[in-house]
Amino acid sequence: MINFLSTELNDELILISSLHGRWKVLEKKEFEKIKKNEINSSLIKELTEKGLILTEKNKIRILNEFSSKNDFILNHTSSFIFGTTNRCSHNCIYCCSMSTNEKNDETDMDFKVAKKIIDFSFNSPSRKIIFEFQGGEPLLNFKLIKEASKYIKNKNKKLGKKIIFNIATNLEYMDEDKLDFLVNNKFNIGTSLDGPEFIHNKNRKLNSNNWNKNYEKVRYWMSFAKKKYNYEINPTLVITSKSLNHHKDIIDEYVKNEFSSIHIKPMIYCGRAYENWEEVGYTPKEFFNFWKKSIDYIYKINKKGKLFFDTRTLIIILKILGKEKKFMCLKKPCGAFFTQLSFDNKGNIYPCDSARSETSLIIGNVFKDSYKNLREKYFKVFLKDLLPNNIECQNCAFLPFCHSCYTSNKMMLKKNSDSNEKNNFYCELNKLTLKYIFSNLHSNREFRWLISSWIKKLKIGNFNG
Repeated sequence: MINFLSTELNDELILISSLHGRWKVLEKKEFEKIKKNEINSSLIKELTEKGLILTEKNKIRILNEFSSKNDFILNHTSSFIFGTTNRCSHNCIYCCSMSTNEKNDETDMDFKVAKKIIDFSFNSPSRKIIFEFQGGEPLLNFKLIKEASKYIKNKNKKLGKKIIFNIATNLEYMDEDKLDFLVNNKFNIGTSLDGPEFIHNKNRKLNSNNWNKNYEKVRYWMSFAKKKYNYEINPTLVITSKSLNHHKDIIDEYVKNEFSSIHIKPMIYCGRAYENWEEVGYTPKEFFNFWKKSIDYIYKINKKGKLFFDTRTLIIILKILGKEKKFMCLKKPCGAFFTQLSFDNKGNIYPCDSARSETSLIIGNVFKDSYKNLREKYFKVFLKDLLPNNIECQNCAFLPFCHSCYTSNKMMLKKNSDSNEKNNFYCELNKLTLKYIFSNLHSNREFRWLISSWIKKLKIGNFNG
């Protein structure tokens, strides 16, 4: 019994895949023979081993593989994000949180709310809990971060969970005392680096007249942390329309700062990006072309002997190879609600961090809802909302490997009430990206070499694509 979906990659190749994540690229003439039931014995054996042909002997294994591939849905929430304040020194053109002036402390979270969020979060059965402090600019409410982290540590003495602290900061208000505290308390520090100075400062303007200074601050504190503590502040890249003609400049900036990777992902359609999309946004095709040129340039860097990789591309390929299960933003459904929740200064609960700019996406409040009740109330709602809901998706061979973004989809639906438009951006981008990857895994020696070198040098396993 045939157990696969099929999609044309180009004029010569067909991708067949199954919902448990196995696949094969076929020449069109091979595919036509399968349709006519003229398949040879060696191909029958291969397709049966992969579960693309279903038999009594392999159906239990296939069901187990499908279950394993999707068991993340049953995991309890492990990431809890504090919107410590909405104040910020920046006025970034794509800000997800719709930040306010740094002097407006009415949006600061107080310890009473933070304590309630922590108590709520510890009720998750997950043995690992990630507490992340975001903003606005969280360093503007640093007192809360110190109080909350102390309370978390004391509470966990009895519970014995694995605790991870993250903070996302623009580094504008960093000083040595704050950095000492964060490093000594084992915080993972993330910041934004959108490329060289002329791109970074266009994207990330300051509210003050010193709008062109943030790049200097970012470079200074990344260098300082490395020299004093041998500690790496991790950069995040946001691609706007201002980035599209500068893939080399952006990658060179990351290489110059001695990073071995970059994360080239599309901008989330929310907050100021939602409001300013005509100015800062792009089509799926425009982003795809930027990404493709970036991969070509990264290939040249690796050919010179330096390991440098795009984490988004690597995660997609590991997903294709059945080796990746943890990175939720590139899954379908994504990690919204299932593995992540976010909270504002009033204790309102959102399904993910990027949703905090949109009050219509509030799903509860820590002063009214328990973790257990929220889970029971919304589990089926989010599962239904994020799974394929049309025939085109259900029949697409890219389905086991694609992804979408909960917040972006909701905001696209808000702007265009036609539900058929809901997934268009991610659907089109997924198709372009996956066609390129599968075609090149099949027949591009240089692309296969690049992926193989990443997997080998990162010691992820063997490349058998």
